[in-house]
Amino acid sequence: MKQKKLLSLLLAAVLLLVSCGGGGQESAPVEEAEEKEIVLGEFGEWWGLDTSQLDGSSSTQRLVADPIVLIDDDGTLIPNMASEVEMSEDGKTIRLHFPEGMKYADGRDLTPEDVVASLERGKTSGPFGTDLQPIVKMEVKDRDVFLYLEEYTCNIANTLTSSFVTVMHKDDTLKTNDELLWDCMPYGMYSLDEYVEGSHVVLKRNPHYITHNPRAENKGPGAFEKITVRFFKEEFSLINAFNVGDIQYASGLSIDSSAQATGDFILENSVMVPNIHYIELNQSDPILSDINIRKAIGLIIDRADVVDANKDAVIEAYSVVTENVLNYSENFDNYYRETYANDVEQAKQLLADAGWVDTDNDGFLDKDGQKLTLQFLGAAQPTDERTAQALQLQFKEVGIDLTLELIDPNYRYEKIERGEYQIGMEQFGTEDPVLLLSWLFTNPNNLKAQDAYFDAVYSTSHVLDYDKRTEGFEVAQRMLVDECVIIPMYTVKAIVAWKGDLNVPTRLKSGILIWNDLR
Repeated sequence: MKQKKLLSLLLAAVLLLVSCGGGGQESAPVEEAEEKEIVLGEFGEWWGLDTSQLDGSSSTQRLVADPIVLIDDDGTLIPNMASEVEMSEDGKTIRLHFPEGMKYADGRDLTPEDVVASLERGKTSGPFGTDLQPIVKMEVKDRDVFLYLEEYTCNIANTLTSSFVTVMHKDDTLKTNDELLWDCMPYGMYSLDEYVEGSHVVLKRNPHYITHNPRAENKGPGAFEKITVRFFKEEFSLINAFNVGDIQYASGLSIDSSAQATGDFILENSVMVPNIHYIELNQSDPILSDINIRKAIGLIIDRADVVDANKDAVIEAYSVVTENVLNYSENFDNYYRETYANDVEQAKQLLADAGWVDTDNDGFLDKDGQKLTLQFLGAAQPTDERTAQALQLQFKEVGIDLTLELIDPNYRYEKIERGEYQIGMEQFGTEDPVLLLSWLFTNPNNLKAQDAYFDAVYSTSHVLDYDKRTEGFEVAQRMLVDECVIIPMYTVKAIVAWKGDLNVPTRLKSGILIWNDLR
């Protein structure tokens, strides 16, 4: 996740009211599995067990920390930890029900008071604490938790579905962040048994576990007694471990590495986390200060060619809020296609009108003795590299000399923040349109209409009706593209390999995996 300042805008969310599960119930019996243990492999490593302190987490960490609720594929809020969830008509009150019988892995009862204490702690424990600030009061009535908001904001629903809100026993919330980073027990299907920095975690089954997720077939304890999650730093070791049977699941594979998989396996090739890879054009640059030059650049780009260059590992995108994100607008998608994409002849005319012509017949446009040279700044990683090479050839066809600078991903953003770039390739991943549109800019000053833009995003986050929120985010996106400063490019797919004897759990549109059904 890019490290940027959060501009005190609120997260996005969902339709107003939603559904209920049953009341209290006993833990379902654990089905006998042929194997009592399983080993999962993924890139990177866990940064801590208490995800509320983190600004990023692994998908496998949902094995140990259940979200309070979930967002279903149609945008509705559904039960998960809470067995019932309901929002008032004015959007200012949320009722969550937590039935008796739910227990932590150590046998302690989960109570509504634990939820309140965890949410109070969440306001100050990590980088996303501000997302809980709209809650001005919480109240417990029997087994219900009532959340009272000063005004409706769609951030709360999405925040309650995130991995950054963990629920632990109220006594544990009194410990310091340092203590809880690795020494805590969130409510979840598994708990931490062992952590070896840079190597792996070992998880043990919570025998008392209950979920109320209607999308999960297994609503009781996990099928495996023990799960080990191994951390890998590069793909060769990951796919090799998968092929020799050391791991039964490999997450985050590229097209190239997945082609090396052997034996009996199943591949998932889809959007695991909603994301947008986009180009930002530096308006302060002497050449790009001309809006017609910026518009021409967008019109030149052939996304289908970029998809081919990336071996179908990406999906064309014509909007910032893509199809996997809440409040996606097909109207905006069509507007962008018709106005700012796929018209090389119009691009050539705009460049000529701006005085850029090939006066010396060397194949490149020039003006006042200066060749039209632009620099592409991206990350030294396969997708950016292939994209840059494809764009270099496309730009050459219209007479632009595109030079490439591919560097460390984090340093790339430092250069963009300092304004040391012309064409910057950036990326952001979330299903939340407010978070996405708020954090899009490494330096918001690159947008001339920034005040009006952020006001549009903020005001839209308070719109109760889902369709009207979608229209509001469409207005904000038009501000971006009408200034010709942001060019949406594509969404990156990811590949997961599962051993053939495993059941592949359901994956929600948001990318969340229903780990309950892993067997």
